[in-house]
Amino acid sequence: MVHENGRLVDKSKDIASRRDGPCKARKCRCDAHLPETPSSSVAARHCSQCRNLKIACTFTYQGKRRGPVPGYLRSRRAQLAAKASESDTSPTSSSTYAPIPPTPSYPTYASVTQPKSSASVSTLSSYHDHDPPTSLTFPPSATISNPPNSIFPLLNVEPAASTSNHKSLDAVLPRALRLEILSLFYRCVYPLMPVPHKTTFMADIHSRREELAGQGEWIAMVFSILAFTLVQMPHHLVSITKNEIRELVEKLSHKVKLCLLEDHHTISLERMITVYCIGTVHNNLGRHMQSRALHGSNVVHCLQLGLNEESTYASMDPITAESYRRLFWAIYCSDRSAACSENGNLLFNEDEINVAFPKDLDDQFITRSAFHEPPIGHASIMRGFTESCRLFSMGGNMLSKRMHDRSRPPSGYALRGRINELDDILQGIESLLLEGGFADAVPDMLRDLITTSHADSTPFLVHSAHVRVTQQLFRFLTLQYREDLSQILYHEQLRHVPIRPVLPQSQPRSEEHNKRKVLEDLLQILHGIPLEIHAINSFPGISKIRSVSASLLTSLSAPPGSEPNSASAQDDRSMELLCDFLRLMATIERMYSLVAEPSTASTDGQ
Repeated sequence: MVHENGRLVDKSKDIASRRDGPCKARKCRCDAHLPETPSSSVAARHCSQCRNLKIACTFTYQGKRRGPVPGYLRSRRAQLAAKASESDTSPTSSSTYAPIPPTPSYPTYASVTQPKSSASVSTLSSYHDHDPPTSLTFPPSATISNPPNSIFPLLNVEPAASTSNHKSLDAVLPRALRLEILSLFYRCVYPLMPVPHKTTFMADIHSRREELAGQGEWIAMVFSILAFTLVQMPHHLVSITKNEIRELVEKLSHKVKLCLLEDHHTISLERMITVYCIGTVHNNLGRHMQSRALHGSNVVHCLQLGLNEESTYASMDPITAESYRRLFWAIYCSDRSAACSENGNLLFNEDEINVAFPKDLDDQFITRSAFHEPPIGHASIMRGFTESCRLFSMGGNMLSKRMHDRSRPPSGYALRGRINELDDILQGIESLLLEGGFADAVPDMLRDLITTSHADSTPFLVHSAHVRVTQQLFRFLTLQYREDLSQILYHEQLRHVPIRPVLPQSQPRSEEHNKRKVLEDLLQILHGIPLEIHAINSFPGISKIRSVSASLLTSLSAPPGSEPNSASAQDDRSMELLCDFLRLMATIERMYSLVAEPSTASTDGQ
């Protein structure tokens, strides 16, 4: 109790208050200090304001609750994370945090040591004759983490934890199976997408590069190449069943997805190869939207790195420059192929591309220091890929003009000039395989199957099927485009447009006759090259065949003004061609497709 203005005031009711009396009434700060000892004088407890008024100072002190030290929570989380990682590596601590999962049923490839039949053995090419170069040396192997308890990773595992636990390729699939798939890749699929560099890549495989630190993107590239090969190979050429192939592809795709989700600051060659391969995997599995999204990101990567400009390659060593050049053209061809089959837009602007074609030179003649001349008479596998890039360049030029003319149709002299340009493009497409010696590189190989002793013919057969089918597609699209422009010119002439007629007065159905010739040539190619070879081109090859053969549906109706007998004969021939195309496409698709068929789900993989 204290006296204030002649009244008794009870100060005990405001113990929590730090300032009372005059200090609070005058709204001034109390400058009293706590006594150092309990025996301190009262004057020491008075603030200056209370001392002037000669009253007792009622300053009360209440200590604040001490809070955490700055950075305490961060350090605590780091300690808990370190303790959790130590418990994960301990063989006896896993049961402390989670129950032991039931023993999974491993597929047969988990214990495979060699192919299951002699026929499969004959399809493999030995890698022992490709000794790693002595200049490629690596540091001592790092410690390999233990393989996972289950063959499929949990979907809710964080990417960083998953990739750190699967650095050993042997923990995902046996080495014998891995080498078998890589053998099929370099013999059958590599001619269509010739990256990475074979000599250096196989040297990395044999030296177990995956055991080194910081090889996450390289490991993801290996996984994507394995899945990329499995979705394109005929099932009977792989030593595991169709169901096991599908499970392995899904497993590899999931691991690649975890790697691509990780943060990255640079765009490496390995990452671009991974995106290309896994995009094709999604495309062949029917996930077309995911495939297009990955393809679009690779196009952006190409533009960011300047791969569409020839000057970008000047500062690179020969292996790096040629690898990037091949990959750019593979992405370019994929973009043009998708635009043909899906009737979509082009992602690359044709006017912004200034890149030379890949060299007609195999990998064993390309080193870090120089390009070496091959021996006289050497048949280069890269010749087919180079011709394919040249063909897609001409077809891409046509597609770019078609996309421009759809939004702004030409007229007058511009229309006449466009038709002349298409005639030149069509002539170049038709004469492509007659020049450069590519047709001579496959003289009598069209009768040979993959499983025969003519192992060296496989890459040429794959290229022959790919280039010839693509050639017929671009022929057909160019003729169709030219026919549309001819109709525009015909109607302009009817309106007496004052331009000189360009088109000769030919037969009314000359364009239709030329397109029918393309159909017959394509059917002859499908019969002339083994279907196993066409199956290696997988979904993109089937899409090209389907785009051309779909025109038969419109030709089943008789054209106006035709005689009944001739129209009936034409319908019969069109139906015969259509049935033949459908039978061949169904046979090819069954060889490579991993999409489960509901009607044969119980016998799938047998």
